[in-house]
Amino acid sequence: MKGPRILGVILARGGSKSVPRKNIRPLAGLPLIAYTIREALKCRRITRLVVSTEDPEIADVAKKFGAQVPFLRPAELATDKTPSKDCLQHAVRFVEAEEGRAYDFIVELMCTNPLKTVEDIDAVVDKLVATGAESVIGMARLYDQHPARVKRIVDDRIVDFCVPEPDGAMRQDLQPPAYIRNGSIYAMRRDALMVMDRRYGTKDSRPYVFPDDRTVNIDSEADWHAAEAMMKKREPRPLTGADFWDDFWKKTTLPVLPDPAKSYERCYLDLFERHFRPDPGRTVFEAGCAPGMWLAHFHRRFGYAPYGCDISPRGLALTEENLKLCGAPAKIAACDLFSFKADKPFDVVLSINFIEHFDNPWPVLDRQVELLAPGGTLVLSVPNLTRLNAWLTRPAFLAAHNQAVMNKAFFEDFAARSDLRALFLGYIGGFEPDLVGPERSALLRRGVLKTLRILRGLPGAGRVNAPFFSAFLVGVFRKPS
Repeated sequence: MKGPRILGVILARGGSKSVPRKNIRPLAGLPLIAYTIREALKCRRITRLVVSTEDPEIADVAKKFGAQVPFLRPAELATDKTPSKDCLQHAVRFVEAEEGRAYDFIVELMCTNPLKTVEDIDAVVDKLVATGAESVIGMARLYDQHPARVKRIVDDRIVDFCVPEPDGAMRQDLQPPAYIRNGSIYAMRRDALMVMDRRYGTKDSRPYVFPDDRTVNIDSEADWHAAEAMMKKREPRPLTGADFWDDFWKKTTLPVLPDPAKSYERCYLDLFERHFRPDPGRTVFEAGCAPGMWLAHFHRRFGYAPYGCDISPRGLALTEENLKLCGAPAKIAACDLFSFKADKPFDVVLSINFIEHFDNPWPVLDRQVELLAPGGTLVLSVPNLTRLNAWLTRPAFLAAHNQAVMNKAFFEDFAARSDLRALFLGYIGGFEPDLVGPERSALLRRGVLKTLRILRGLPGAGRVNAPFFSAFLVGVFRKPS
């Protein structure tokens, strides 16, 4: 028997006042709405995800990140005073009329908390289905705003509002524990919304209590800056796992070395020739090093001793065999970057198409700088899955990549924050058809890609670069001695 039909809805009005255009304003590099879409698309139980907006620009951004926008919300449902309940009911009616069948549960996912994860969404939905409750609501525990700390001013005197405050009590000890809706997730049975006309507050409304470090509700500029700071501090979560990479490498044949006939690999080779010199006493490290192509090149061309780590069993096996075939004695560890143990820092750290596979790249970058010796060189490279390349790529493939890192401003911010000197920062590789992964099915996109493949074959085409279409963004940085 199939599971219940669950409709995910993201309400994203264009006329927000406290933080103008907040739903598509970049937060830590990505439009705010992108964080909710990205986590919702991973949810194993949501049958369909739609965005309800009256704003064409928000609709375009939502589609770019993989959400469906089957309608534009009527203007009368997009005012400051329109209840969210009415917008949800409109979305349900439209989608059910379009599909010709009803949903069992509705899950509203609010953009105002970009810290929520797929684990939070799954937990809410699981509780709703398992309990049969009328609704399950995302909640946060109150500490400084506990009712015991809320006061009235009467005749110029401070008095308790409703709950006495024990003298000297620590905020975490205040009893009973108090909670507030945290503006993240409202999940409900269809009948609660469409028949009982309630979004929450029914007799059988259950809580899902968010961890403190995943609670924020952006309703002001101060909230915005707090959320951005929290995003940069949060533990990085990989957007891809070992299974993804095992599948990715399954067609690899060995040995693998960079091929100058491939223009984007030639661009890397030219770049390395300008910035590195032969020296058998130097070391090079690469995280996510499978299948060992660049480690093998640095050993064969420059004599550097190769080190690396990878989480993919297939990738590890390929790397070890490739380095053996290429005559490069290496030390490769089966672990992630944060578990890797180094006896001493490395002269060169390669970060080639790696950081974009994490939702929060900052700790990843910090760890790579830690592994770099004073005076050492960091090569930081990401695929340029923006603009034309993003348009040509399937949303599911884009979801495995953090597009927030794919711009020069991010690289410059990183260099300034880490006290690194840029030796090179720019786009390389020209337009590369193989970069965009599985082609979209749309006839127009197929036609454009076919035309670009033809143009790509013209002499010198691989050396023409621009942010709009180039394959890679690369920075070469020097750490102070």
